[in-house]
Amino acid sequence: MDFQSFCMLETESLRTALARLNQNEKKILFLSDIAGRLTAALTDGDVRRYLLSGGTLEDSAANAGNHRPITATGREEAIRLLAQHGCIAVPVLDGAGRIMDCLLYTSPSPRDGLLS
Repeated sequence: MDFQSFCMLETESLRTALARLNQNEKKILFLSDIAGRLTAALTDGDVRRYLLSGGTLEDSAANAGNHRPITATGREEAIRLLAQHGCIAVPVLDGAGRIMDCLLYTSPSPRDGLLS
């Protein structure tokens, strides 16, 4: 699966984000700025909490995102983080913070269940 399907610009609306989350098998998106730098992770739970606190579906997805997501700088680190934290996905970033890949937890064994 192409990691781009898990990425979205932070300036898009929550309505758009919900549509993307609904299509996404892992129910997570990684938000980036125009340069492709990761700014936040977003799940349906993040959106739900934001809406319950008074936000609207027309607000920017960045408003609801987790701005301190777990990230890695390489595949081996991402594998370790998936297992250590029980994450469903870990984005792999380059030195400038741009999303280069995304490893996904897809089976009972993190090492055996990776997609990138």
